[in-house]
Amino acid sequence: MPKRKIENRKISVILLVDDKHLGEKYEEVKVAPVFARNILFPQNIAVPADTMNRHNFAAKIAKAEKERAARVASLDEFLAKVELDGGIEFVGKVNEHGLLYAKVDEHDIVDRLNEIYKTEINAHHVKLKNKLAEPGKYDVVYNYRDISKTIPVTIKAENPEVAVEEVTEESSAE
Repeated sequence: MPKRKIENRKISVILLVDDKHLGEKYEEVKVAPVFARNILFPQNIAVPADTMNRHNFAAKIAKAEKERAARVASLDEFLAKVELDGGIEFVGKVNEHGLLYAKVDEHDIVDRLNEIYKTEINAHHVKLKNKLAEPGKYDVVYNYRDISKTIPVTIKAENPEVAVEEVTEESSAE
């Protein structure tokens, strides 16, 4: 049997639900045929993107695309406002080594943004390599479709005297 061409190794499906790894509802994505056949179709997560389904879902797809375009525009404005305001700030206790007891992760950042700006953004769009463990200033990347912006995050020590005392003790011991 001849080997399939690269363009034929994936099939197009229309998603019926939001999935953070695949895409948004009524979006057409390409997936492996075995994944579609064994997971997506039996669980009613997606339908094949054939001409009949494209025609049946055309109105819903068009509406979803308009909503996504509006969401991109509003997120762009929102992220510009956050950057203009100087970002968000966290205050936390630090130990004697200058590390935070409670590290800051994507969910903490999103919760603070949703609390301050009264928005509804998802944590899986915020990208961190590691949790933020030390006081300082950080630029956290927010990715959504065409938007890739940085959110300035400042972490301050609630008890900075602990870290200062440890540093002065080490310097006086030399």
